[in-house]
Amino acid sequence: MLRVPGLLAMLLVGSLSVTSRFGVSADDLPPGVIARLGSPDLRNRQGVEGVAFSPDSQQLASAGWGDSIRIWDLSTGKQNRRIRPGGMTFAVAFSPDGTKLASVGSNQVRLWDLDSNQELFSSDLQQERITGIAFAPDGLTFATGGAKEAVMLWDVETGDDLVHLHTTNGGQDVHPVAFSPSGALLASGDRTGTIRVWNLVTGVT
Repeated sequence: MLRVPGLLAMLLVGSLSVTSRFGVSADDLPPGVIARLGSPDLRNRQGVEGVAFSPDSQQLASAGWGDSIRIWDLSTGKQNRRIRPGGMTFAVAFSPDGTKLASVGSNQVRLWDLDSNQELFSSDLQQERITGIAFAPDGLTFATGGAKEAVMLWDVETGDDLVHLHTTNGGQDVHPVAFSPSGALLASGDRTGTIRVWNLVTGVT
């Protein structure tokens, strides 16, 4: 008697109605193939370093070792936008209203308008890399974290770097940064295992 593994048996039984996460039906598969495990969509093609959901959860941005930031439509799994920052990107973040996307990479901070796909500003820093990014809840500023203890606040309208926060962590890179829901507090973390929290109203760590 032919023994069919459980997963394969289920696929054979349901082969006439097999559908992937993003709507690939059995009719779309090559001859002799009854199902595709996984989807051909949402493929970044290079290593991914950063992902971010849009505020309405309709889109996903991905970035990494390639020269492109890709924005995906989550209802279809298709890429609907591509931004080329000209180098590697470590992290991305949508603005709270979903109209802008900030990105950080090898010594670069960039802000993009998603309606026009145009770059609003860019800044090249004398750092080896910048790996963390987060928007303030009001959307007026965003924070970045990177090499050599650097945590910075940026003005969304002007592109000015407003504040430099020194972590004094022995030169360790700062990776994640995050705002509290009120926007009054900013947290950062580094490879030493240290988490720091700043009160942006009082300036006290």
